[in-house]
Amino acid sequence: MQELWQTFDAVLGGGEASALLVVGPPRCGKTEFAFEALMRALERNHGGGAMMTVSGRVTADRLGNRAIRRMGASMKARPVTTLSALAFAVIADARRYEDLPAPRLLNGAEQDALLRRVVAAHLDHAEAGNLCDTCVLLREYFADDRWTDTVAPAREQSGGATTMAMFERGVSSSFVDQLRDMLARINELGASFAHEREYVGEAAGTGRNADRTAVQWRLAFALRREYVRAIEHTYPGEYRLDASRLLVEAAAVLRRVQVEEVRLQPETVPSVLVVDDFHDATLAGLRFLEALSAAGVRLVLVGNPDEAVQTFRGSYPEYLMGCAVRGPLHAALHRIPVSDTPADVATSWPRASHCRSLRRSRMTRRCRSAPASSPDTRAVCRSGDWTHRERMWMPVSAPPRWRMARYPRRCTSRLARRWTMSSGV
Repeated sequence: MQELWQTFDAVLGGGEASALLVVGPPRCGKTEFAFEALMRALERNHGGGAMMTVSGRVTADRLGNRAIRRMGASMKARPVTTLSALAFAVIADARRYEDLPAPRLLNGAEQDALLRRVVAAHLDHAEAGNLCDTCVLLREYFADDRWTDTVAPAREQSGGATTMAMFERGVSSSFVDQLRDMLARINELGASFAHEREYVGEAAGTGRNADRTAVQWRLAFALRREYVRAIEHTYPGEYRLDASRLLVEAAAVLRRVQVEEVRLQPETVPSVLVVDDFHDATLAGLRFLEALSAAGVRLVLVGNPDEAVQTFRGSYPEYLMGCAVRGPLHAALHRIPVSDTPADVATSWPRASHCRSLRRSRMTRRCRSAPASSPDTRAVCRSGDWTHRERMWMPVSAPPRWRMARYPRRCTSRLARRWTMSSGV
C-alpha cells in the first residue's frame, strides 16, 4: 500500500498524471482507501477542498458523518455525496450566475405521467383514424394494424371511453418502463436531434435487420422529441430535467466554464474528487468526470468491474476502466494485489468470470446447490440448454450473511440458502 499512497501523493501534488485509477478484488478495502484518500486531501486543505462521491445517498450520509466527526468541522455540509448531486450543484450554480430559473428534477412518477400522455395522444389518433408520422412508426414497429391493443391492453376495460385520461390509464406499464429506459440511454449518450439521421444510419447498419432497426431508432427519437415538448408544455418557464440528462448537462456547463462563458463559485467544484464504485458510473458519468478533469480537478477513481451492479442502468464497467486509462483522463493504474487482502477473503472469493457470467444471464431458470467436499459447495445453474459449473469456496468461519453474499443474488435458490446457512455456522 505504500506504493499506492506514493502515487496518490504524486497525483495530488501536480504530477504528470491528473487521475489515479485503483482496482482491487472484492473486500480488499477499496472504500476504506477512498475514505482515507478523502481525509488526506481535506487535511492538506487542497485548494477548494476535496469531495468524495459514492453510489448511494445512504452510504454518502454515513461516510459524510464519519468524515465530519473525524475532522471536527467541515467547510462543506456534505463532504461525501453522489455524482448526480455534484452535477446538480454545478448546473444550479451556472444558472444562478446567468439569472435563470433554478433546475428541478423530474421524479419517476412525473416521467411516467408525461410518457403516458405522449403515448395516449397517438392512441387518440388511431381511434380517430388520423394517423401521424409517429403513429405510422408505431404500426411498423409492432408490425400490426392493431398495435393499439399491444400498447394499451387495458383500453378495452375502460368501457370504450376515448378521453385522454382513459387512454393514459390504459397504456401498458411495461411499455412505459422500457420506453423510459430507452430514452435514458439516449440522453446519457448526449445524442442531439441535429444528428438524428446520422445516429439512425450508424445504428441500423447494413445487415439483414437494418430496416427494422432503423424503424426502432426513428421511433425512439420521435417519441423522445415529443417527450421533450411535453416537459416544456407541462412546466412552462421552468427548467426541468430527468436524472439521465443531469450529468450530460453538467458536463456541458463545465465546457462553457473553460471558455469563460459561465462562472462558478470556487466551492462548487472541488480541487480533488474521490470516486468510489467507479465501475457503476454510466457513460454520462464518465463524460462528466472527463469534463471535471479538463477543468483542473484531480481525480481518484476506485472500483472493480467484476463488482458492477448497475449494468442494467447503462453502466459498462470494462469499457469505463479502459477509457479511464487510455482515454482523455490518462489515469495512472494501480492494482491492489490479492496478497493485500485478508487471508480468509483472498481464499474464499469465487472467480470473477463466474459471477459476471451469471449476472449477465437474464434467462436463469433455476439454481440448485449440493454439498461437495468440505469446506466448499458446488453450484449448478441452468438456463435453458446452457449449463455452468463452478466451485465456490466459502470459509466456514464466515458469518451467514457474508457467506450468502458470495452467491449471485439472481441465482440463489431456497435450497442453496438453507444449505449454506446451516453448514458449519
